[in-house]
Amino acid sequence: MIKKVAKLLFALFFIFLLYIAGGIIHGTIYDWHPEEKISISPGLPNDLPAIISDSTISILTWNLGYAGLSADCDIFYPKQGRMMSKGRMIRPEKSISERNIREGINFLKEHSADIMLLQEMDIESKRSHYIPMNAEYQKAFSKYGSSFASNFKVKRVPTPVLEPWRIYGAVHSGLATFFNIQPSEIVRHQLPAKHAWPDRIFHLDRCLSVHRFPTVWKKDLVVINLHNSAFDKGGKMKALEMEYLKAIVIPEYEKGNYVVVGGDWNQSPPYFPADKFDMGKKRIGPGQNIDVELFPADWSWIFDPLVPTIRSSSEKYVPKETRQGLIDFFLISPNCRAISVKGFDEQYKYSDHQPVKMELILE
Repeated sequence: MIKKVAKLLFALFFIFLLYIAGGIIHGTIYDWHPEEKISISPGLPNDLPAIISDSTISILTWNLGYAGLSADCDIFYPKQGRMMSKGRMIRPEKSISERNIREGINFLKEHSADIMLLQEMDIESKRSHYIPMNAEYQKAFSKYGSSFASNFKVKRVPTPVLEPWRIYGAVHSGLATFFNIQPSEIVRHQLPAKHAWPDRIFHLDRCLSVHRFPTVWKKDLVVINLHNSAFDKGGKMKALEMEYLKAIVIPEYEKGNYVVVGGDWNQSPPYFPADKFDMGKKRIGPGQNIDVELFPADWSWIFDPLVPTIRSSSEKYVPKETRQGLIDFFLISPNCRAISVKGFDEQYKYSDHQPVKMELILE
């Protein structure tokens, strides 16, 4: 009897090892390897102006949380890791995803900007029930041009490992940018940092989506949509990404161009107290700030210090209890002057992030 049980346990363990090995081999074979620079063709309506003539520009950034991380949702991996969900969500009900897409669109229609920088926009992902999320936004904002830069393209994310019947599954997601001015060029820049194998085959391929808009002042407005690395212990990956960003934006400014960077930085602005919205609890991440010496002193970090932009997603949102932080904001070059910035305290109704809108003048 003992031998039979031992054989059964050995067989089950062997099958489990085969399952793990098969997942890694499958992921390695289909691992996406984007080139460092990829030109992106935008979707454009016929009547978009081809040049900026108004010196006042509004720009909004919002991480949409793939329409699956609203206040009534949690997610398994921040707390439980990769093995088991232990009662936390792997994906919400389809009706929740549909509601979050619908209400996200309604919010942006009410608070629209000249340029909208959106992160975690799904194209075809199991986590959002294969709803064509980006297509829904394009349909709603048909008078805008748009671009899409993939940053998460995995055929099968096999977590939680011990629940193979309901894994995270296929993901195709990225950075979506909407604009009411015609860009002259859009380029996806692959960021240099990567997780070690085999983790990297199931992770995001982080990138910058760099848009160039001509102006009547014979300068370009360069607008960059970004989403820096998360789950980056010690911030080593973000440090590489920030150096890469710096190598792009400083030369652009030195050419006389206007530069705006916005998105989910997964770190707080320089000097901002990273624990300001912790609610007396353990921080969401390492409480990392961007190095104050990374960019010249005349560059400006633009954010609303009164409104947090990220909540802990390891539990459903509870006002005055859930940990929060500020990681969504803008960086602008010295020839741009911000005249307003507003974080929208939406209580995370439709995403685990909150939108931020800035108005600036090109000087």
